[in-house]
Amino acid sequence: ELSEEVTETANQIDDALIGAANNIADEVIDDAIDNIIPQPAEPEPEPEPTEPVNEAPTVTAITDTGKTEDSAAYTIDLLNGAADADSDTLSVSNAQIAAIDGDGNAYTLPDGTASVSGSTLSINPATLNGLDTGEEVVIRVTYDVGDGTTTTANTARVTLAGANDAPTASATS
Repeated sequence: ELSEEVTETANQIDDALIGAANNIADEVIDDAIDNIIPQPAEPEPEPEPTEPVNEAPTVTAITDTGKTEDSAAYTIDLLNGAADADSDTLSVSNAQIAAIDGDGNAYTLPDGTASVSGSTLSINPATLNGLDTGEEVVIRVTYDVGDGTTTTANTARVTLAGANDAPTASATS
């Protein structure tokens, strides 16, 4: 019986050695093949998708000079000089109109002098007919230019100068 146990143990050791030798041989063969025939590189992982970043509109301040109280009514597009890198449609919001006289004092504009509708600033200089030569009124419009996601502040500045009005005469009897 002892001889059977020794034989069985010897067989188990033999099987283990053969198995180990086969595993080592397989690894050596695999390494040799990898060195002779390059394996394809692991594919690069797909980059994680990123949310597009909305660029804020860019603006250029608007300055309008050279008009007098005798100039005809006119309009200014408040989106002049505005752009959007994302090609979004631009709009004007939060428009506020204020004015100062030539001395820098607050000036109350007569009704109908300046108004904003959509992106259009309308100016009617004739309402300032009482300005004397050398006097001026500066109309300042602050507003936001938006692209539907972000806004950028902008300003339009309109300077209207007084003009010498010809005297009027009336007949007396």
